[in-house]
Order: sequence, then structure tokens, then C-alpha cells
Amino acid sequence: MIKIFRIIILVLWMLVIFTFSQSNGEKSSGRSIGILKNIVTNISDGLYKIKLIKEPISDAKVQKIANNLNYPARKIMHMSEYFILALLIYNVLVLYGIKKIYLITFVLSVLYAISDEIHQLFTSRTCSIIDVLVDSIGILVALFFIYSVNKLKIRRVKHSNI
Repeated sequence: MIKIFRIIILVLWMLVIFTFSQSNGEKSSGRSIGILKNIVTNISDGLYKIKLIKEPISDAKVQKIANNLNYPARKIMHMSEYFILALLIYNVLVLYGIKKIYLITFVLSVLYAISDEIHQLFTSRTCSIIDVLVDSIGILVALFFIYSVNKLKIRRVKHSNI
């Protein structure tokens, strides 16, 4: 039952990534700018209310900040999507006792990133090798995280047996 549950979660996450890629670049960028504007406005209002700034940031300044943050925020989202994907792929593969699990997780995750960029060619977006590289960073961070957690578990078991 746990295998099926983990596979379902993985497939659902892959569908989330696929769905994000469905919208065209302009719509997707506009959505992220809107989210960033809300975040900047809320931070500004909060800082004003606790008297850390004299007045809230103007709408024009909020727009400029959101525009400047849009590109790095979108790349962070790419990394985050694929960080989660790698965790979920690893989580499925570990149930099957796969050897070279880190390598296979990396390859499968990168292949999905490549397929996602190819998919975007059919949605009036561009296919970007930069995005695949950014996705790969998220994947590598996830694998490093998994490796570190596994090492900590091994150390705890060794110390508890002493």
C-alpha cells in the first residue's frame, strides 16, 4: 500500500509540474509578478505598522521591486519544483532496493526536466537549457540533503549501539 501511495504522490507532483508548464510565458510571468507584488506590499504594510518605515512603499516602487525579483524568484521556483521531484523519485526507488539510487534519481529527474522544457515548446514558451541547469541544481541539492540525512541516521545507529 505504501508503494502505491508514494507512486501516486510522485505522479501527482509530475502533473503539477506539467500543469505549470501549460500556461504561456507571459501569463506565467504575470502570475509570479502578481504574487511578488502581494508579498512586497504585505511586507511594506507590516513594516509600516510596526513603525520600521515612515510610509508604505508606493505602488510604482512595489511594481519595480516585483519586476526585479521576478527572474530570480522564477528560477528559485524551478529549483524547488525539482528538489521536490527528486525527493519523491528517491522515495519511490528506495522501496525497491535500487542500487546506485542517487545516480538513477538524478538521471530520472533530469530527464523529466528535459521533457518539461520540450513540452514548453508546444505551449508558446521557450525551451531553455538554463532552466534544465537550474532544475539540476535543485535535484543535486535534494540528493545532498537525502545523503546527509542518511549519514546522520547511520551515525545515530552506530552511537546507540555503543
